[in-house]
Amino acid sequence: MFFNGRPLPGLIISGKNTYTEWDMIPTSRLHIKPPEVKTAYIDLPGADGGLDYTEILTGTPHYGYRKGSWEFFLIPGENWSEVYNSLVDYLHGRAHTVKLEDDQERTYTGRLQVSDWKSSANNSTITIDYILDPNTVESGGSETEEERILKEAAKLLRLSENQGKVINLVNDEAVLALPETLFEDGDDIAY
Repeated sequence: MFFNGRPLPGLIISGKNTYTEWDMIPTSRLHIKPPEVKTAYIDLPGADGGLDYTEILTGTPHYGYRKGSWEFFLIPGENWSEVYNSLVDYLHGRAHTVKLEDDQERTYTGRLQVSDWKSSANNSTITIDYILDPNTVESGGSETEEERILKEAAKLLRLSENQGKVINLVNDEAVLALPETLFEDGDDIAY
């Protein structure tokens, strides 16, 4: 809980520090689990074992989500129900960016939720569950603005309900548009 008289490093959730915003102190040093490795085995009749075909097309492994949880103490004397409600309102149903306070070079994206709250007369603990994307974004300035926009465009196109739609870059942001909304009647379109 404390190391050299200071609380253990906390989390930064979409710009808000868990210690300074909600007076939450981790019960142990925080870490984010590695992503689950995706596998797809098929049984080969007449042979031992099976075949994992997840790397056949690309030659690289593929990953699922990073899943886990963190537990925090609330500083005694705080209005625990207000902290709990504030945290639930901030996290519930929203996608967030997450950084470990002692490793701000990596940024994770995903969803967080308050899964447990235990309280007694003298202390209270809150557990936050996370499901984060497998890839991190390096915060060291390696990603250009153009690369960020193209990544957002690619994410939009990967959604199944967006098939047949086009990406339009407006004010340096990637947005989806129906093809017919990009042109007016009588426009001369060359392919």
